[in-house]
Amino acid sequence: MTRLIATGPQQAPRFYNVSQAAGLLGVSPMTIYREIQLDRFPAVQIRGRYLIPAKAIDEMEAAAMTVQSVVSAADFAPEGVA
Repeated sequence: MTRLIATGPQQAPRFYNVSQAAGLLGVSPMTIYREIQLDRFPAVQIRGRYLIPAKAIDEMEAAAMTVQSVVSAADFAPEGVA
């Protein structure tokens, strides 16, 4: 007999890998990597892997909707962090 375990509501991810973030934004993963290397895109680095905080993507979207104009991802990247 198979038992199903209720896990509750699906939680939104806290981080995206570069490919996932690129897919959400409609750009190539290489574009994301370049922007991270130039300190123009927020990311967390763990050894050689980059993770994009979902909150950063959400904040970019909210800012664009609030100002009803273009926002720069660089505005969401902490200065001097790479």
